[in-house]
Amino acid sequence: MLSMIEPLIRQAERSPDKTALIFQGRSLSYGELLSQVNRTARTLSKLGVNPTDRVAYVLENRIEIVTVFYAIQALGAVAVPINVRSIAPEIAYLAKAVKAKVLLYSALRAEQVEQAASRLERVEALCVDPGRPKQLVLDLDDSPFAGPRVPGAISRIQFTGGSTGTPKGAMRTHAADLVNIAGTSQASFLDETPGTVVFVGCPLEHHGGHAWFTMAIAQGATLVIGGAFDPAEVLRAIETHRVTHIILLPPTTYVRLMEHESISDFDLSSVKILQTSAGAVTRDFVANAYRYFPNCAINYGWGQTESGLGSTMVLTREMLATGDSKLESVGLPMAHTELRLADDDGNDVATGEIAECLVRSEAVMRGYWEQPELTAEVLPGDGWLRTGDMMSRDADGYYYLRYRKKDMIKTGGENVFSAEVESVVAAHPAVVDCAVYGVAHPTLGEAVAVAVELHPGATLTLGELQEWTKERIASYKKPLAMRVMENLGRDLSGKVDKRRLAAEHTY
Repeated sequence: MLSMIEPLIRQAERSPDKTALIFQGRSLSYGELLSQVNRTARTLSKLGVNPTDRVAYVLENRIEIVTVFYAIQALGAVAVPINVRSIAPEIAYLAKAVKAKVLLYSALRAEQVEQAASRLERVEALCVDPGRPKQLVLDLDDSPFAGPRVPGAISRIQFTGGSTGTPKGAMRTHAADLVNIAGTSQASFLDETPGTVVFVGCPLEHHGGHAWFTMAIAQGATLVIGGAFDPAEVLRAIETHRVTHIILLPPTTYVRLMEHESISDFDLSSVKILQTSAGAVTRDFVANAYRYFPNCAINYGWGQTESGLGSTMVLTREMLATGDSKLESVGLPMAHTELRLADDDGNDVATGEIAECLVRSEAVMRGYWEQPELTAEVLPGDGWLRTGDMMSRDADGYYYLRYRKKDMIKTGGENVFSAEVESVVAAHPAVVDCAVYGVAHPTLGEAVAVAVELHPGATLTLGELQEWTKERIASYKKPLAMRVMENLGRDLSGKVDKRRLAAEHTY
């Protein structure tokens, strides 16, 4: 295949009457989905969108985010999904950065986007819903729209923040995302079998949600789109639609789902794969998942927007029963992917040593949009992507995520790795989730601080937490400050903005 539009065309030709999308009582068959895509593509073309032009959109989970994406692919243009939580200045900055030709949005995002549009020149801002001053009115012609199909062309620009705080637009080609679909499908045990129903409960504008909705369409599955997270609604959707594959992000969302008071009242036996990602996955999490989803396998993995693919493994019931240390692993390289661990000079390290993980795959991004210096830092030209994630590898080839390269706290002359402290804090029975970070200290230079989310009704003092950690790690690694939060604000890749937590910190 040459283009991201082709998997949809293939499925629409094979099974035009099969249900493709379901969202809040609406549904489209594969034939209807392609018809909507063709109409949208023709409309964008008449607005002056040409191949390689950028079309940005601020759309929450709904059917239109799927039709808009595939319409852009049919045109040969470039999709630029923008986080729906973005405020007006951020939307304006990103749309301007990519020189967007059109900016699409929903009525729910109208205030932010219309404020942003007032700061932009030569950008057509249109609402996909009726009732706004400027609306996207679809063309009536749904005949096939055939734009150029160039595998090496940019399919989408996916913005990611990262540790620098600078928005970086990862340029992902059609070829890279097609490989991403193949690798994700294999890792998720998703093939073209009757009865496959995929529930995506994370934003489709995020790389993880995008990977899963394009995978579902490519495999001819029925895609159930989750809206704003509501545990009862998710459970009801699983039971009603007999969902076989589910992804919720960040991982703590599953904790909220499994803590719902009525979870035992729902039939969740249809679920075969429960997909999660690196971050906040504990032994208790695994045990509860197997308790409530009796026929599922928990699929776990690591990856980045930049890498596309990464690592994967199944956390089995046997591993849980035996206390297998591989429960702490992020698994083995996915199909179409090579991983290696290298020191700062690019030399491979021995088994058990911690070093930066490098990725080589056809699924890797081309680079960052108009940021050549940042691109050169992570893609120096030797074919390997520098991920910034520090890992170790055991004798069986399993990888273990240890910490971010820049996520180290220097306290009293000692190096403390946040991930090590987080693993200990997360194991405390009162803790749902946590984030460890460094804060300025008058004598130590930096002090270890932690923000925690607690289980409903649970309490925890700093002294109690310090006693817990001192029994498990060296005393100098214990948190000297603790903050209890209702929500750490993890993004959809499971990351916490630790710079924000440190900036907000007070003793």
